[in-house]
Amino acid sequence: MQDVLIIATIMAVPITAILSATFLKYKKLELQQSQNRSADKQLIERLLQNTETLVKANTELQKRIENLETIITLGDISLPAAKHPIANSNNDE
Repeated sequence: MQDVLIIATIMAVPITAILSATFLKYKKLELQQSQNRSADKQLIERLLQNTETLVKANTELQKRIENLETIITLGDISLPAAKHPIANSNNDE
């Protein structure tokens, strides 16, 4: 019976070392993943803010284009000929 206990004790040391090393690797990986998640969350928040800014800018530019299309379609050029850049370029030639 003592032989079995001696062998079990001898075998328990390397098994415990292997299990401990595996557990430490697991905990390190878990810690690293949690740090990556927080970095990913910050990146996602920045991307959402940038997206909101770009959507606002895009909406504003679409409104400006619609206004320009309306002006061009109606032919409403209320600028005097002297101030109009196309008129000035034609007069210079």
